[in-house]
Amino acid sequence: MKKHFGFALAGIILISSSLVSCSKEDEFYEPDDWRGESRPPETAVVLINELRTTFVTPKAEFVELRVLSAGTLDGLSLFIMSNTPAFVYEFPPVLVQKDELVVLHLRTLNVHASRDELTGNLNESGGEDASPTARDLWVAGNTKRLRSTDAVYVADREGRVLSAVMIFDEQSPPANMNFFHEALEFLYGQGAWTAKDGGKPGLGDAVSTSSLGTTPTRSISRDESVENTNTAADWYVSLTVNNVHGATPGRPNNPAGL
Repeated sequence: MKKHFGFALAGIILISSSLVSCSKEDEFYEPDDWRGESRPPETAVVLINELRTTFVTPKAEFVELRVLSAGTLDGLSLFIMSNTPAFVYEFPPVLVQKDELVVLHLRTLNVHASRDELTGNLNESGGEDASPTARDLWVAGNTKRLRSTDAVYVADREGRVLSAVMIFDEQSPPANMNFFHEALEFLYGQGAWTAKDGGKPGLGDAVSTSSLGTTPTRSISRDESVENTNTAADWYVSLTVNNVHGATPGRPNNPAGL
């Protein structure tokens, strides 16, 4: 378990040496209504809100965050534990508002249209699934980073886990499940994921993704009508109903599937 906690610390320490491509790294990006702050802002509190694990061109995998408390994304990083190393992305030093949605697209297929939205203009980015009302950020490259059996978490620069979700595809589990069992231990130790009764979680305490199939129109969505309990009870697979897609990057989650 210390192994993955070490990934978190190591990943965050190495970030400043440009593991992530982020232009103007030393500049602090401020939405218009935050200009003139006289003291450094607090780190934003965020919650993982939606994920898509399927990739069918041009629709890429994504992780969506909801901002619970306004502040800066500086120092926050995303880890996906099926990868080695687990570190995937360092969020840029941009200020965000309470209830803002941040969509991290896990591939960049259109390098000309896909722009990181680092100011108050949330309609700056093009690219597939870019939202005019959410903050779009893009991971460079065209690499598979998120899978139907996985563990995803956001940590601050001290390695503390702010939000996590564990997903498990019973119908197509990976051959090597070591990372998953280690993730269960690590996230439970961080207080970020538990069994329904609050105890130590097992495979059955992950969110089942067996109904996802291979369509990119479905997603793993947080039930936005209930309080966060750090358990699978907070989540469901959002389905397409009456031609309304279940996946809703940058928009309120589709309750179809609840």
